Amino acid sequence: MQEYSDQDMAPHARAAESRIFYGRWVAAAFSLIIFLSTGSFVMALTADVLGHFSVGSIFGIIFVHQVGVAVGSWLSGFLFGVSGGYGFAFAIACGLLLVGAGLSLSIDVNERPVRREVQPVAGGR
Repeated sequence: MQEYSDQDMAPHARAAESRIFYGRWVAAAFSLIIFLSTGSFVMALTADVLGHFSVGSIFGIIFVHQVGVAVGSWLSGFLFGVSGGYGFAFAIACGLLLVGAGLSLSIDVNERPVRREVQPVAGGR
C-alpha cells in the first residue's frame, strides 16, 4: 500500500481533513459549555425537589455520578481498543450493576420519626 503525503492529496481532501479537525474542536467547545451550564440547573433542580438543607451532600453524589459517566465512557472505549470488542466492558458494567442492585436492596425503607419540638424564641416567651 502506497503512502501519500500532504502534497499528494487533492485540495478538497485537505479541506475536508481540516474541517474534520476543526469540527472536533467545535464539538469539544460545545460539550464544555453544556457541561459548565448544567451545574447550576442541576443544583437548582435538586434544591427544589429534595429540599434546600440537603443540596450539598446530594450534589456531591451527583458530581461523583457525572465523573463516573465520563470515566466510564472513556474506559469502555479503551477496553474496546485493547480487547477488540465490547464484551469486557459489558462484563464490568454488569458486575457494577449487580453491586448497585445489592446496595439498593440494603436501603432502609421504613419511615423515621420526625421530632417536632417547639423551639423557644428570643426573649424566652
